[in-house]
Amino acid sequence: GWFLKKVIVFGSTGFIGSRLASALSSFQDMEVTGLGSCQCDLLRLGDARRAMEMADSNTSVVFCSAITRDKECSEAAMWKNILMVRNFLSVIPPGGLRSVIFLSSSAVFGEPPSALPIDEDTALRPTEYYGFSKVICEELFRWDPCCVNFPVMILRPVIVYGEGDRLNSLRGKFVRQLLSQRTVELKGGGEETCDLVHVDDLVDILCRFVRDPQRGILNVASGQSIVLKQMLRLIGSALSLGVDVNEVKVSSPSRYSVVFDNRRLRGAFPDLVFTPLEEGIHEYVRYARGNVQHASR
Repeated sequence: GWFLKKVIVFGSTGFIGSRLASALSSFQDMEVTGLGSCQCDLLRLGDARRAMEMADSNTSVVFCSAITRDKECSEAAMWKNILMVRNFLSVIPPGGLRSVIFLSSSAVFGEPPSALPIDEDTALRPTEYYGFSKVICEELFRWDPCCVNFPVMILRPVIVYGEGDRLNSLRGKFVRQLLSQRTVELKGGGEETCDLVHVDDLVDILCRFVRDPQRGILNVASGQSIVLKQMLRLIGSALSLGVDVNEVKVSSPSRYSVVFDNRRLRGAFPDLVFTPLEEGIHEYVRYARGNVQHASR
């Protein structure tokens, strides 16, 4: 039978959460409540409790709240990320929820990762506070007795890019550097590879799991690695600029390449189509250029 599903998106004013809340709102059978840190500070138990007062076994929660790496990567931020999850887990209603999706990060694998290609069973070996906070939060969700009776899905996206990331990302920095000085400094020459996922593709995957809850852990990666230099050229051609790369000599090269095996994700959604990188970068650069020019006025 048709009935209204309730969805709560924590972190709905952030880059990913805001896109997700608006995508979910377009479904007729969903009543979406988006909560940013201003409406609900998950560091306060009372706020978490109030947010979950109306939740029941027909409610799905998508947990996007976090102090991200580009905001602050410190021990204090790590403890805050852990506390947000602890507070949320302590106010789950006795009858449970319909489902929970927790947005973790590929930072749990560390830099460099222990082995390539990276899949869901690769050893977790975080090398900074943000990745460490995500490992602990994943464990809290996996071992909390409240979460035994309903599906919890943990997603670990790679680098997510797209409109609305406030240019804090690596791509945003590249665009800013290219527009201001036409040269970009790359440690060790930019031969390493990375994997990027467009924010709309991640939102699509999140929506699918809200519609059809499943339990487990999935890496969200396109499975297509791109060399950093090549990504720079794509950005340069989208800006119609020649790109000069300044190789910064480093005494100990911190270069490492990332390759993801995304067979499990493809198995879950055989019809999934990722935004082609060239198309995604062109669209991103249009957004970024407008924002850089706007900011410099």
